[in-house]
Amino acid sequence: MSGQMDLFGAAEGTATPTDATDVVAVTRAPRRPASATLEPPGADANESEGSGPTDPLFAHDPPVDALNFAGSTDPLLAPERPSDRLAPRDDADPPAIDPAPTARASEAPRRSPPTTEPDAAIDPRSLLVIDGTAMIFRAYYGLGSRRAPNGAEVGAVTGVCHQLLGVLRRQSATHVVVVFDAAQETFRNRIDPRYKANRGDPPDELVPQFDLIKEITTAIGLHTLAKLDYEADDLMATFAALARAAGIPARLVAVDKDLCQSVVDDAPTCDLYDPKSEELTDGAGVIRRLGVRPEQVVDLMALTGDSTDNIQGVRGVGPKAAVALLEAFGDLDGVYRSLDRVEYLGIRGAKALARKLEEGRDDAFLARRLVRLDDAVDLGIAAAGLTDATTWRGPRGDADPLMAEYGLRGPLAGFRRLFDTRPLPA
Repeated sequence: MSGQMDLFGAAEGTATPTDATDVVAVTRAPRRPASATLEPPGADANESEGSGPTDPLFAHDPPVDALNFAGSTDPLLAPERPSDRLAPRDDADPPAIDPAPTARASEAPRRSPPTTEPDAAIDPRSLLVIDGTAMIFRAYYGLGSRRAPNGAEVGAVTGVCHQLLGVLRRQSATHVVVVFDAAQETFRNRIDPRYKANRGDPPDELVPQFDLIKEITTAIGLHTLAKLDYEADDLMATFAALARAAGIPARLVAVDKDLCQSVVDDAPTCDLYDPKSEELTDGAGVIRRLGVRPEQVVDLMALTGDSTDNIQGVRGVGPKAAVALLEAFGDLDGVYRSLDRVEYLGIRGAKALARKLEEGRDDAFLARRLVRLDDAVDLGIAAAGLTDATTWRGPRGDADPLMAEYGLRGPLAGFRRLFDTRPLPA
């Protein structure tokens, strides 16, 4: 597609598109995983196709935890389960396998567990990037129906407002971006038309709330962005790359495992923040969660596939086998250069694994193209102007009538109080 910009009235003082035709109205969006989890690598190399993560939203049931706006818990789904690392069999006597070109995940330096203290606040210079689309679906399934004074359905809108309040309060952020999916199809559908073909349309009562939520995030002064042909995850990865180029840390408010590929430990850092558990995930956290380092996440998903997004991967290769392959050979290219040595890996079913990999070669490299996030999307923002473009300048004047119309005076007052007591931008 042409790469049109959909900038929903960015915060005052930020760059806006000059061509009015670049702005699009988003009336449909794909269902997105609320907490797509990779199952602990407990199965062997013979794990069946589709052993990748599944989307709990597909069950059409709300999360177990109901929204509790009176307390401090954000309405998000449960955090990931910790994954046990793969232990190779000790009953085999394989020939030596050359070390991978990069250090094995098991040899990564040990770190203390991610902090869960709410006051482990973001660095004042940091960029906080929030996945707005994920918030919409979590709020919709977590809160249920609510009606505004004008009769409009605002359940998801109300939930998103309270989630944003919680995140901004805990993180004390001064540089904030909220990103959204712009449409149901992206460039990945041209690579493979089957991509996310298993997704249904969003519920009819949710559709009108997409644009309203973007209008509200803009009115409360948050830089709000979506772009045709790209997913919110691509925009998050791009903002993380921009922050790194600008020499400032980034924190991605997301629980999707896809974004683990953006985690960076070297300064300026990039980590993930789970708003429900308040857990921060750094490189060591990615290893605990998925069994591989951040730079191996794409290749892990290329091997296992992702049933949530209808990505096949290599048929019969599950997480346990994929972790063993990447530990031994480093990356997907290394795996395919070493097929003659795969049978000597100390995992059950290793002798058949090379055949499965050969048969699934095309699927693996196709999957890698689909799961790799685009971190170079043209957002119309240069690294040098990133902090100015994303500075939270507080609720705008048009927020009052908008929030009053939809019965959201309380959240608006909360945003104003937060803004008035925020740290000064760095």
